[in-house]
Amino acid sequence: MMGHIRKKNIELLSMDSRWTNRFVIPCISSLTSNGSWKEDEMAKKIMVEASSIMGISDVASNFHSTLWFSKDDINNDIPKKILACGQFTICYELYMWVKSHDGRKTNMSGVLNQLNKDLKKILDDDWAEFKKAPYVMTDLYKLK
Repeated sequence: MMGHIRKKNIELLSMDSRWTNRFVIPCISSLTSNGSWKEDEMAKKIMVEASSIMGISDVASNFHSTLWFSKDDINNDIPKKILACGQFTICYELYMWVKSHDGRKTNMSGVLNQLNKDLKKILDDDWAEFKKAPYVMTDLYKLK
């Protein structure tokens, strides 16, 4: 049921020209070893040396449910992998969005000029950190 509602909301957003270039849909399967990033030249460059991220994404995207976890799941850090996957996937999607919308889109020019000044460097640093240590955020907040 929720998937149907989510799909309808995405369709509504994508049909409304006011939202063109203004939303990204982060999906934990995006960065798997067989992910859609392999079809994009910029993404291929960004994913260099990201094998740890791909491995965690593979586990997270193939997990059957996030509603409950067995003792084995907890012992294998499944909740931590799913959470970390969400964190670095959001960083990746935002990083890709900012890099690909460099002021060329007229409906976003004011916002993009500010983003380019403030956000590109931060996201570049954050992405580099995630590639070195995919659990950087979960470890920072000691999330299990």
